[in-house]
Amino acid sequence: MLTDEIIAVIAHFFDAGAGPSHDELGRMIRRAGLEAADPRLGPDGDTVGKTKRVREVLSYALDRDRAAGDRLTRALVGAIKAAGCFRPSAPAFAGEDVIGAAREAFRGAGYELDPEGNLRQSTLENLEGAELTDAPKAYVRRAQLGSEDAALLVGTGKDLLEATARHALIVATGSYPSSGHFPTTLYQAFDRLALALPPPDLADRLDRDPNRAIEQCLWLLGVSVNRLRNAEGAGHGRPFPASVTSDQARTAIESMGLISQLLLNALM
Repeated sequence: MLTDEIIAVIAHFFDAGAGPSHDELGRMIRRAGLEAADPRLGPDGDTVGKTKRVREVLSYALDRDRAAGDRLTRALVGAIKAAGCFRPSAPAFAGEDVIGAAREAFRGAGYELDPEGNLRQSTLENLEGAELTDAPKAYVRRAQLGSEDAALLVGTGKDLLEATARHALIVATGSYPSSGHFPTTLYQAFDRLALALPPPDLADRLDRDPNRAIEQCLWLLGVSVNRLRNAEGAGHGRPFPASVTSDQARTAIESMGLISQLLLNALM
């Protein structure tokens, strides 16, 4: 989640001493495990304002501990909301410009910050046109940064694939079925892009346990890549036949790496 842009906009909520108190900031920083970066604990701590304090701790987290930085960011957003920074009638209201900049920063990282200060993962239902074009990129960034929550990371992968499939359908046909469920959306994306699809009943024949079904599919993937390698008698010579494009070869190699990781993890 954490980016340089998010750091800048979060810090602005504390300009001129606004926002939660130094005492509250200290508790949040301790809970996130980022006390080592807190300038308030240094020799000149009494002169450090809240804006600088927040900016320096989050910048440290961006460089050295993104997971802790994400925890602190969520805590800060919650504290800012509780302080009334998102309520126009509250004395601590941060102003439309600051809130608007924050919403854009979080949107770029794959999260939605609504006008009331509620932070959640971006959904795709209301994204259209250029916004949907950017959605896959945001999910890629989130997946690359990783997560301490394995289930959340798996959900990110699903969101990424669904966003990409919807984007492909928009580019290819001008729209996608908003009421369609994930398998239908993915099927239509493959079909419209002239990508090969398995027999219609294959998914129903996989193990009912989703984890074991993934393992079955990875076995099929490994066997298929091996068939590609052996095509045209190239199995004992070139890694892939001359007709294979560089993109196809990269997909095949990355697939073999994924399956190898599955096997190594099973040994642990």
